[in-house]
Amino acid sequence: MTNLNYNIIVARSKNNIIGNQRKIPWHIKEDLQHFKKTTIDCPVIMGRKTWDSLCKKPLPNRLNIVLSKSYTNNGIMLDNKTFGFNDYLKANLFIKDLYEFFIYNLPIYVIGGEQIYNLYLPIVDNIILSAIPEDFEGDSYFKFDKDKFDLYSNVKKEGYNIEYWSRKILEK
Repeated sequence: MTNLNYNIIVARSKNNIIGNQRKIPWHIKEDLQHFKKTTIDCPVIMGRKTWDSLCKKPLPNRLNIVLSKSYTNNGIMLDNKTFGFNDYLKANLFIKDLYEFFIYNLPIYVIGGEQIYNLYLPIVDNIILSAIPEDFEGDSYFKFDKDKFDLYSNVKKEGYNIEYWSRKILEK
């Protein structure tokens, strides 16, 4: 049986904003490079609004999974590197089957937006959080219960930090 390693990767402001009108309200080139370096060659899961914000172009060198209630079928090919699903459980089964067939052992990154983060938050193993130390206006948020995660690394960068959180293992 394959254990899938789900991770959230997100940039968030001091007031928990992750987006405003389907755009990231800041531009930090180094953080975008970190996102690319971290997710390259790995599957990424996103919602339709995030997909639309990419102009419906797949992130290169990644398997792109798009979740949307508007899709009528599961596993529809949006292009040769992108599959659409209307059910996140079916998307997870698709990824699991790929991993078992191809013997993958790569992390899976959930890349947004707000609804998709909330959907996967109960099952993610890790959160990679680019913490922007300013308040921004926005309409999309990301919050998580820090009591359920341990901060195991905090890397200071110019103008932001990258925090690495790991889900706590519950003692029985």
